[in-house]
This record gives sequence, structure tokens and C-alpha cells, in this order.
Amino acid sequence: MKKILLILISIFVSALCGFAQIQNRILGCTLGVTSQKSTISILKSRGLNVVKYEGNDLYSEGDVTFYQIKDGVSFGGYNWSDAKLRFINGKFASILFQTYGASDVQYNKLKSTIISKYKRYQKDFGNHPYFQDGKTEIILMNNSNGWMSISYGDQNLFEVESNSSKSSDF
Repeated sequence: MKKILLILISIFVSALCGFAQIQNRILGCTLGVTSQKSTISILKSRGLNVVKYEGNDLYSEGDVTFYQIKDGVSFGGYNWSDAKLRFINGKFASILFQTYGASDVQYNKLKSTIISKYKRYQKDFGNHPYFQDGKTEIILMNNSNGWMSISYGDQNLFEVESNSSKSSDF
């Protein structure tokens, strides 16, 4: 009886491992879980230049704070010019890696890698590859000027942010 139970448990665990979800652990921090203070501390301990971001090019509602990793960051086999981090209610909500001067070859290689890894989670989002698994979402973007970005976000925290807006805001 114990053997049968062990076999069933091993089959179940193997099946779970085969259904990989979208990665939500980025640079040692977990989207939707790691606090703002811990995220900043972890990133700085990795030698990254993390500063509060005061730019006006990012949308926010409610209790939202932005930070930026300046002077470059390596992630996923690419060297990104910088990254912008969003925190909602004190939790790590999203990260946007971006670079300038990327070739079409680089973009297409990244696009191919992401699509092959997360094809089952791909959703329709115009010309940009977009994926969501019910917990984490990814969007990959580029333009003809060599700008390329990939963004990872926690869907549950985005719900909190969008629910903080009221219809009277329109």
C-alpha cells in the first residue's frame, strides 16, 4: 500500500512540475510577495544602482511607488539599459526591463524564446507578445528605433490598483 501511495505521489509531483507557470521570481524577488523594502535591499546587495523614480511617464493610481535600476542590469541572458520597478501597497508589483539599440535579430530571438517557453499562456494583445497565467503576466515590446522591453507583472496587484480608481475619475 505504501508503494502505491509513493508512486501516486511521485506521478502527481511530476505532473505539477510539467506545468510550469510564468516565472514570477525576478532578480531574487517574488512579484506580489516581496516587500518594497526587501526588494530594494536585495537588488542593492547585488550591486545594482537602485534609485527612486520620479519620472512622469508611468501611470499610477492609489498607493504606488516607482524605483529605477540605473546603469544597466543583466536578466535572461540580455544586458538591459535600465529597469523600472512598480510597487503597489508596498509589494513588488512589476518590473520593466528596457534597452536601446537592440537589433531586429535580438528582438526576434527573445520573442522566439518567450513564445516557446510560455506559448500555452499567450493572449491576444495586438502586435506584441502577451502572456498571462492567472497570476503573472509578461509583455514584450519593441519599435523601429531599436527600443526593446519586457515587462513582468503580478496580476492580483494590478487588480488592486485598477479597483482603486473610480468611475467618477473619467
